[in-house]
Order: sequence, then structure tokens, then C-alpha cells
Amino acid sequence: MNATKTSLTTHCLSLLCGYVLLVSVPCVALADIAPPVGYIEKCTVKKQQKADEVCRWCRTYFRKPKACQKRFKTTVFKKRCRKGGASVWSELWCAPKKAIKQKAATKEQKSSAGKVDHSKPVEVLRTVFRAARSNDTSLLAGLCDPKGENDGDTRRLCKATSKSPRWKMFKKFFEKGSTKGTVKFVKGKAYIPFMFGPDGKKGETMVLIKRDGKWYLYSF
Repeated sequence: MNATKTSLTTHCLSLLCGYVLLVSVPCVALADIAPPVGYIEKCTVKKQQKADEVCRWCRTYFRKPKACQKRFKTTVFKKRCRKGGASVWSELWCAPKKAIKQKAATKEQKSSAGKVDHSKPVEVLRTVFRAARSNDTSLLAGLCDPKGENDGDTRRLCKATSKSPRWKMFKKFFEKGSTKGTVKFVKGKAYIPFMFGPDGKKGETMVLIKRDGKWYLYSF
């Protein structure tokens, strides 16, 4: 009889230990997972004491991106699954809006780097606007007249860098720039009407000059 009780007690203890391991091990393992690059952690076990609460929270928001968007004011999310112990745990990661904008700006900068179309004067001017929007000052370096006959305004524009004293002013005036009207060609020069300024509504004319079949900034 005593042997039977001992056996039952041992069996119950084994089941209890197994249950504890089943619940606790995945939660502990989950705490060691780093969030993906560009994302902030929204579903992970911060403290062992609150493991059960956080794990329930994870199950609540996983596969519910709209709930994530509403709670964290973002439209970008990333889902990922992992196995922990005998269970499969699901995670939902959300990126803040600031990170999303930075990522988009970086992507635009990389895609535009080194790509300047000198075959069309309008495209050269549009490169100026693109440089202002993407903060990619490397695009400006090769836009001016290679013979150096261009005016002071375009010379300063082509030498601008993100560390230049007037960079903020340049960005403010050109990031909303756009071409407008018909381009006029007169004796190897192109006159392009365009809009710029803080609100993108100030009219001006950019003059480009053709050198060896390519167009460069000359004056404005």
C-alpha cells in the first residue's frame, strides 16, 4: 500500500514538474530574443515574475496587425515564430514612425547615389531637388560646369555638404522644388523655369550649359 502511494506521489510530482517546465521554459527563452533591426520590442518577457501576463499579451496581439497599428500608431509590423521547449511562441514586432521615415530616406539615398542623367538639362535640375530631399550631397558634386565658368550661386550649390553652414537653408528651399513650364534652348544653354522656396511656390530660372554633349548647372 505504501509502495503504491509512493509511486502515485512520484508520478504526480513528475507531471507537475513537467507542467512547470512546459510553461516557464518558453517564457524564459523568449526573453533572450533581440528585436529585428529597425524595430522596437513590444512583445517579450521583461521580468520573470510577469512572464505569464506578458505571454498572454503576446498571444492576444499576434496575427492581429490592426490591433498593433491602433495601439502603437504605426502601419509597419513584422511577425515571427519560434519554438521554445514543447510550445510554439508567436511574436509581434512594431516599428515606430520615426524609424520608418529614416529607413525610407536611407533607401531613397542609396537608390539615387551616383545616378545623374546629364543627357537632359531638366534631369540635372531635378537631381538638385532629389539631393535636398534625400540629404545625399554626393549628387551635387558633379552638377556644375566642369570648365568652372558657372556663377557663384551654382558654385556654392555644388560644393554644399550636410556640414555646410547653409545646408539647412538649401534643403529648406530646394526639397520642395519642381520644374514648371517650357525649357528654352539658346546657343548651347538651356533655360529652365522652376519653383522652389519653403512652400515650393517661388518662381526662378535655372540656366544650364552643354559641355561635350552633357548638361551642367551654369547660373540662376
